[in-house]
Amino acid sequence: MIVIHGCQNMAAEMSRGQRLYASKCSSCHSLIAPQRHSKDEWIQYVDKYGQKITVEDKQILLEYLGKR
Repeated sequence: MIVIHGCQNMAAEMSRGQRLYASKCSSCHSLIAPQRHSKDEWIQYVDKYGQKITVEDKQILLEYLGKR
């Protein structure tokens, strides 16, 4: 088994919201910089496209996306 330590270190430095964004949202499309949309716009997008994630994960994701 090959372990790439650089990737593990990078993942450890990411917030939970950032990890959720990278893992859940990138499965369907490329990631958009969080600052490209307002907090209200992100709420609409997550409500529309995040139907398969838990309420808790949505809150964590929106907290990450809403930070400036």
